[in-house]
Amino acid sequence: MNPEAAAPCKKNVRQRINQTAMWPSLKPAVALLLISLSLSLVSSWVPARVIDIVPGSEDCQTGCLAAAAGWPVAYIVDGHGLSPGGSADLIGMLLGLDRLDGPRALGNWLFWLVMAWVVRAGLAAWRGRA
Repeated sequence: MNPEAAAPCKKNVRQRINQTAMWPSLKPAVALLLISLSLSLVSSWVPARVIDIVPGSEDCQTGCLAAAAGWPVAYIVDGHGLSPGGSADLIGMLLGLDRLDGPRALGNWLFWLVMAWVVRAGLAAWRGRA
């Protein structure tokens, strides 16, 4: 075999190895993101109450108590006058009856992301890998 022809082949193999070596370091990060997102969605089963300001509403411009869902930060809020029974949940949000409050949802997700990272770091330290 010609040594000059083999050199580019070895170079391509090294590049592929270096590209795939990045994936094991991304797997824990992706897992933490997915776990925190899942925990945030599951937390929507916890009922709560928030003071909500509804622009354009005559009776709720300065804030009124509304049903909400999510823990520790309630991020799904009852749609003003839309949701039956004064409740808020994930299904109602998907159906358009309740609304997602973006900053609160981000706060909820960040809380669960930090909690997942703390648990992962604690398990790694307990196993002696840290």
